[in-house]
Amino acid sequence: MKTVRHMLMTGAMGILAPIMLPADAVAQTAPRVAPADPAAVTSEIEALARDHIAAFNARDAVGATSMQTSDYLGIFHGMPNTLGHEADLAVTKVQVADPAMKLVIANEHVDVALAGDMATWRCTYRYTYTDASTKQVRVEFGNYVIGFKRQPDGKMKAAWSVVSDTPATS
Repeated sequence: MKTVRHMLMTGAMGILAPIMLPADAVAQTAPRVAPADPAAVTSEIEALARDHIAAFNARDAVGATSMQTSDYLGIFHGMPNTLGHEADLAVTKVQVADPAMKLVIANEHVDVALAGDMATWRCTYRYTYTDASTKQVRVEFGNYVIGFKRQPDGKMKAAWSVVSDTPATS
């Protein structure tokens, strides 16, 4: 029987200890997954993102957040993270109530995991809104990234997102 030598990290000092495994044991620990059709997954994600942005601009907070998992994590610069769909829905309701609000996206890109069970969608954005402290309309530019995860029902849902503004250009 052919053996494969691995090193195992042990103890508080991180001492390396050699362990011996049969060669086929290594292969058994990492099952091969048939590659997904990246074009089909990309189309699925693009449709979800398109519906999300359209609902947001239509001031439909429920529609804008309908693609989220129940334990969704929202990371938006300058404010506390939202944990859970209901928390993000509350923030979204405030955002869409702003009469000046408009979100324009560009430079969209989708990356799909080999198995098709995860994907990211990213874009740049131009967001017009009313500054709460000055009551003046402002325009912000930035990057928007959403992480999608395939659910037990086979559908992709947004598990997290990050919205990061970029410095103002002079």
